[in-house]
Amino acid sequence: MAIDIRPELQDSLLRVTSRPCHHFAMGVFWTPLRHPPPVRLSVTVPFPTMAIASLGDLSALPTEIVLAICSAMDVTSLFRFRQVNRRARAIVSDMSQYREIAIFAIETLHALLFTRMGSHFNFTQFYDAFRAMECQVCGLFGHLLFLPNLQRCCWKCLRSARTHQQLHVVALADLAKFYPLSEDDLGRILPVVHAAPGIYSEHREIVNEPKKLVSLSDAMRTLGKLGFDPQSFLQRDTNYYTTGCMATTAFPYHDRATGTIEHGTLCRGCDVALNNGSIGAEARLNRAYTTKQFLEHFQSCPEAQNIWRDSREGTIPFENLNVAQTLRSIPWGW
Repeated sequence: MAIDIRPELQDSLLRVTSRPCHHFAMGVFWTPLRHPPPVRLSVTVPFPTMAIASLGDLSALPTEIVLAICSAMDVTSLFRFRQVNRRARAIVSDMSQYREIAIFAIETLHALLFTRMGSHFNFTQFYDAFRAMECQVCGLFGHLLFLPNLQRCCWKCLRSARTHQQLHVVALADLAKFYPLSEDDLGRILPVVHAAPGIYSEHREIVNEPKKLVSLSDAMRTLGKLGFDPQSFLQRDTNYYTTGCMATTAFPYHDRATGTIEHGTLCRGCDVALNNGSIGAEARLNRAYTTKQFLEHFQSCPEAQNIWRDSREGTIPFENLNVAQTLRSIPWGW
């Protein structure tokens, strides 16, 4: 049954009936320390002092041409170009696309640079991925970025990577053991994600050593062109999921229409439905929504509506509701 929610109550409804996706970001590659304001500002804006040095031969070109060149640079080259001098810093900082990325997705930019994948994609490709909203596998809201192919994805599709080969990754070392090619040889023909040690997936798996990872579909396609048999490797039983988490990072979405930044929202009502054994509840678990999508979902989720009624339209915090005690000990998808 549809419930009329007054605009002034939407924030309260979200606070009581939903939970953020931030914990998913802890199961993939993430920046351990949030950038403090001075660092974030230095990545976003130019120095206040006047630029004196020139850009050499580029100075003879119209600004529009220089900006077009910058957009065509790979992400790593653009970041390095910005550090050449104050003038280069000012030009890159004036790019609206760069500012949007630096303000709203600086952690994703850091992940792309840290894993050395920034040299494989130009800045326009990165920005286009940022402007997209949908998971490239299922078409629902994608709150993660799969680094090997720069595609948005969602947690549900990443978890079921065995059925989505475009989200498979494989360790370079495993390929080198299986095929008569060294890791160096493979690294020259395949884009390599240099993944960091850490704790990955909702199972909190500890990875103590860095790994070199490549897209399985890219590897099989490239090796097939070289005359090797990809099918024999695909028959191996490999933990694609944890390594997939190592090659994925959080990727917010900037909704220009509302001016909000979307990290993804999960439904507490769906948690209740699964706990109660409701038919179809498992399929809804851990689906991420934008704010607009969640408000639409709320109208068709009786469990979320019950939470809203029990909270007396948000006047009682979720933690104080009886249903919260039931769910507290259950790690939903985490």
